[in-house]
Amino acid sequence: KARKTADGNVEVIWQDPAGSYGLTYSKTDRINTIGNEGVPFIGANRFKADTLAAYNELKLTSISAYINGKGKEATVDTKLKLAVFVDGNRVNSQAIESFQENAWNTFPLNNPVAISGVTKELIFGIEVA
Repeated sequence: KARKTADGNVEVIWQDPAGSYGLTYSKTDRINTIGNEGVPFIGANRFKADTLAAYNELKLTSISAYINGKGKEATVDTKLKLAVFVDGNRVNSQAIESFQENAWNTFPLNNPVAISGVTKELIFGIEVA
């Protein structure tokens, strides 16, 4: 479910059938979560190549995310992965082995992604399965 918050941010929230991790662009409590019926879900940011020109000499080396804790009713462990796509091709599917709940986490990429190699778009985020 997506909604616009009072401060103008967009909030996207997801919940698995047995508990929840909230995906949001604003650091808030989870509300109005919905299920994904067991299908993996990726919360990601998308950048067109022309907006990345200023970063052409740099590399994407890590992904940061604020990860909420699972709901108290959770009965299954949710698996998290980093997800990076360059020009429609997935170039990273690195498992997140551990993280701090209800806090910002920064996950270094095992294989940094050269921004100069992006010709169409760069998408990166977290996969929840």
